Amino acid sequence: MSHNKNEDLPLKDYKDTTNATDQKMDDSDKFGLLDLVPLIVFMLAAGFFGGAIYSTYFVAADDGGVNGALANLQYAVEPVSVEKLEDETQTFEIGGPSKTPVIVNFFASWCLPCKAEHPFLMKLSQQTDVPIIGIAFNEPRADTQQFIDDYGNPYTHIGIDKRAMVAGNFTLEGIPSTYILNAQGIMIWRRSGPIISTKPIIKALEEIQ
Repeated sequence: MSHNKNEDLPLKDYKDTTNATDQKMDDSDKFGLLDLVPLIVFMLAAGFFGGAIYSTYFVAADDGGVNGALANLQYAVEPVSVEKLEDETQTFEIGGPSKTPVIVNFFASWCLPCKAEHPFLMKLSQQTDVPIIGIAFNEPRADTQQFIDDYGNPYTHIGIDKRAMVAGNFTLEGIPSTYILNAQGIMIWRRSGPIISTKPIIKALEEIQ
């Protein structure tokens, strides 16, 4: 015949033992919820800063600030000679007056956002006859050539900016960055961060042509 040990305990003692066990479980549950607070705070902070980064670098804005039209700035880019990718003994000039507007894109093979925007540059090259000048920033010539071989060539000319002379003329803040110069060599549009739409560039070009 089975015998329940709890039957040997007085009723009062049995209730007290059960309540003590329940209290321990309640305390354990409360501790587990408190443990989640740092995780929740971290997730909220990550969402906030992630949204800020996205809006800064991945939204194709035309806000007249870091990105967009610079009609009121009238920044003249001084002419500078840059080595050609295909032949370091040859150069071409960028900046100053030219026959047409030009699009200037700073990039590098080691730059992940540059790889992300490259399909849009390829698309842009099919949408406009305006020359697109690619400036490879701070990398070996062979790495730039490999990048072009792997991802395609949207550029009219590609230059190697080994000493950051071109970057200095454009007051470059980071890569990728894209600029539009009018025929007078005045910077009228820029994009700091990867291009994710060709529409703002096409719109800016239509306004000056």
